[in-house]
Amino acid sequence: MQHDKLFIIQADFADGEPNQNFYCPGCAEILGLFKYYPQLESKVEICYVPFQRPRPSIVDLIGADNQGCPVLVLAPGSTSANSAAQLQNAGGHYFTNDLREIGIYLSETYGIGFPYPPKA
Repeated sequence: MQHDKLFIIQADFADGEPNQNFYCPGCAEILGLFKYYPQLESKVEICYVPFQRPRPSIVDLIGADNQGCPVLVLAPGSTSANSAAQLQNAGGHYFTNDLREIGIYLSETYGIGFPYPPKA
């Protein structure tokens, strides 16, 4: 894994409701950040995963307990130790599945604007 990876649930998934599809609001929000700052697309790999669990591409990296989305998994050797973002570690990888923490990490690492209001 060379780049940080952002796992996003594919849009228009079904969840048992007849004639109704859904999207993940948190995933849509973080994708909006990539529209604000298109330079992120060349630095962070976006991986779309199905709604249904298990999600093997996430489980293989950070375990079955951490497959909620969106989730940002940092590349090995990233600057995670210096980040103000609250990161977790599983399977030897730093990650976060908190929207605000994803934003803070991306801001610190890639020089984009910070989430507002600032973290207290």
